[in-house]
Amino acid sequence: MKDRQHQYIYKVYNMLVGDPDNLSVLEGYGNDKLLTLNTCDPIETATHRLIIQAKIKDVMSETP
Repeated sequence: MKDRQHQYIYKVYNMLVGDPDNLSVLEGYGNDKLLTLNTCDPIETATHRLIIQAKIKDVMSETP
C-alpha cells in the first residue's frame, strides 16, 4: 500500500470466512498496526465475508 510519501509492506497472518454480522475482526489489538480486508463470499450470494488480516512489516520512504 502506498501514499504520497511512503510504501507500507504488510504480511498476511489470517484468512477466514465469517458471518456478515461479525464485526469483531475490525477491532484493534493494542498498538499493532493491522490491515483488514473484507469482501462478500461467495460473490453470487454474498452470504458470508472473506476476511484477510495483515500486520505491518515495514514502512519505506518514497523518493521523488
